[in-house]
Amino acid sequence: EMYKFQYLPDPDQEEELHPGVIPAGFSACVPVDDNMVYFHTREGVTGPEYQVVYTRPDPDGGEVPAYSMVLEWDADVDAIWIEALQRLEDSKELSEDALNFLDADPLWLFGVADPATQRALER
Repeated sequence: EMYKFQYLPDPDQEEELHPGVIPAGFSACVPVDDNMVYFHTREGVTGPEYQVVYTRPDPDGGEVPAYSMVLEWDADVDAIWIEALQRLEDSKELSEDALNFLDADPLWLFGVADPATQRALER
């Protein structure tokens, strides 16, 4: 039950909520300002847990990244996403356009709340 959620397959029809499933072991990323923000899920004790990772590589090619953010696993997808956005904004890592792009439901942004993903999970 904890892995079920409601999502909008068509944003233009807001009353058309569909049941969805949050997959454990899911990873996706979105490009922002020539880097990637990663979103991971795993099976937790009471339901799905989420993690957000962002790294900016060393411009000189060194092994230690110029900036790294790895948020610990959390069962509250909204709380971890708000924390990720706040840290990225406070660190001045991303442009205003990138932050505006990321200011969305993470399940939609990373493709969990997508009809194609949900159809694949039903199989």
